Amino acid sequence: MENKEYIKKRTMDNLFIDKIRKNDLENFISICKLLKFEFDEVKFQQIVNSTLKYLNGDKSQRDDLRVMQEMENSWYESLKNGSPDYSVYDNVYYLADTWVCWKKYSREYLKRIQIKTSMGLNSIKEDICVNKIADLGCGIGYSTAALKDIFKCEVYGTNIRDTKQFKICEIISQKSNFKLVDNLDVIGSADMVFASEYFEHFEKPVEHLVEVISKLNPKYILFANTFNAKSIGHFDIYYYNGLRYNGRQISKMFNKRLISLGFKKVETSCWNNRPSYYKKYGE
Repeated sequence: MENKEYIKKRTMDNLFIDKIRKNDLENFISICKLLKFEFDEVKFQQIVNSTLKYLNGDKSQRDDLRVMQEMENSWYESLKNGSPDYSVYDNVYYLADTWVCWKKYSREYLKRIQIKTSMGLNSIKEDICVNKIADLGCGIGYSTAALKDIFKCEVYGTNIRDTKQFKICEIISQKSNFKLVDNLDVIGSADMVFASEYFEHFEKPVEHLVEVISKLNPKYILFANTFNAKSIGHFDIYYYNGLRYNGRQISKMFNKRLISLGFKKVETSCWNNRPSYYKKYGE
């Protein structure tokens, strides 16, 4: 087993979002092994590779994703039974999905906000002036580390304590110098909130949005919601003020409530409006 400091250094040396290399997945797996997670390394790599190919349009990969399908089916079955099985988040192979979300989605969002023309003559990054950022539901911590590198400011990542993801984040946070917490109250105010594939993991996402705004009082919000997508941890029915809504409906409710809280949507050239960019009036 390689020593802990070497693994941390080797992994973080290649973390920058424009420089992900083939062996970065191996480095991530090294962290999982360091933490003594029990899993089949070949199977883990196969899940990641097949998922990426599937998301890029190769539907033949579906048969190779049986582990993830079973996990997804178990999740939705638990919803039917009225008792969401949150233990799926701590399944070691769910980390494969988390890795894919970083590489396929949140990494791309963070690249897009730096494109010089993402706001016409300027980039989204240039439009944002921050001293503190909160990365909500920071997954394996790679997006949080990238935010630290991009904005050169104080960055917090939130995650659920005593989970595999939290333990991975502890290693990443030590190297990249962001603060890892398990609740919003610890953060205080934050100038910007980044939330990639986060709010759809709450049965009452609009109420949680209100809580986030109330506690963190951000000036800027970057988010990418996929309420309509079926996935592990996503709900098929959402609630707002005691009423039931499907994914499309709750997405509209979410944006409408954000505007009612004093935010305006900023037009960008980001593909498919991801990430969505909102900022407070007057900023």
